[in-house]
Amino acid sequence: MIAVAGELDLATAPALRHFIDDVRRAPADQLIFDMAGVAFVDSSGLRVLLDAYVLARRHGGAVHLAALSGAPARLVEITRLGERFRLHPTTATALAAVLAAPEAPGSGDGAVPR
Repeated sequence: MIAVAGELDLATAPALRHFIDDVRRAPADQLIFDMAGVAFVDSSGLRVLLDAYVLARRHGGAVHLAALSGAPARLVEITRLGERFRLHPTTATALAAVLAAPEAPGSGDGAVPR
């Protein structure tokens, strides 16, 4: 699980990308992002999350976004990226979903959990 906090933007996205690159060297095919502490996401931040999605899909996995709220949740909703990511209201539900059973990746319904 990767906890993201503050703003995910042009200034901070490269650090997250570097961290994801390090994490993806491990054999895990599921990535959970704890988004509870994220107040703002711009296109640079979305690009990093989408790149993580593409990489996870390539390995038969998925990207889970947990605890989205406020402006970041609205951005995921209006860009319809909820159809790509698996969205969860809490980190606990995201972890439970990953541990429960392997599913077909990318089966998001587009709805941001509230």
